[in-house]
Amino acid sequence: MPAIRELCTAATLLLGLLSFGFGCTGTETGSPSFEGELSYDAYSSEPAVASLREGEQGAVVAQAWLVLGDVTFVDNNHCAEPEAAEGHADGLGPGDHAPADGARKRFWLPIGQYCGLRVPLERAGEGELPEGAPEELREHSIVLSGELPERDGTPFLIASAQRGTLELMADDSSFELGPDSARVLLAFDLAVWLDGVDLAGAEPDADGRVVISDSSHPELLEQFDQNVRDGIDVFLDPDGTGAIEDAGERIAGAR
Repeated sequence: MPAIRELCTAATLLLGLLSFGFGCTGTETGSPSFEGELSYDAYSSEPAVASLREGEQGAVVAQAWLVLGDVTFVDNNHCAEPEAAEGHADGLGPGDHAPADGARKRFWLPIGQYCGLRVPLERAGEGELPEGAPEELREHSIVLSGELPERDGTPFLIASAQRGTLELMADDSSFELGPDSARVLLAFDLAVWLDGVDLAGAEPDADGRVVISDSSHPELLEQFDQNVRDGIDVFLDPDGTGAIEDAGERIAGAR
């Protein structure tokens, strides 16, 4: 009988340990971790410069295609060597960020302090493009298209081939991510991107379209490329809507 009681006690302890393991999550080093969500949203902070889908001034952006790689969250142990940080949300690849329903990606991270994000801009290849993507996206990282209402609806297109990793630093020395701050929003401000890019003054091509590219109005493309990093911000997304109008505190951006 004592042997049976000892066996039952051991089995009870084992079941308890297994139950604990299913209820908690840890990293390989034993640090507790959490499941989070990264949303993406294009918007405009200045409708007179740019607006999404409809507007009467500036540039009305109908499509905002970006090619994005894995977004890395830089923990405080890697602030001096951000390229060595490992926690990330899987990249979206090519995607249109103009529609109202933004893209989302799940991620797993250790609970703790973070000092920034790394956002890779990549170029689309020569292969098949996603449905609805413009042909100009091939070998490019950003393509914006729409119309200019103040020029009788003249269509425009901006095609940028810039690539590289954009470093977005914490507004304070760091920010905390964990179960209570698990939803994050990566926001692209099109008004900042188009600041100083004189679409209204650019001559249209033979098809009547204003095209900004490395071969057409390259000086305007240079201005656009310089603006891109300054127009990307990171916010907490407390309600998980993935929309800039519901965003919480800004936690990182260009510095």
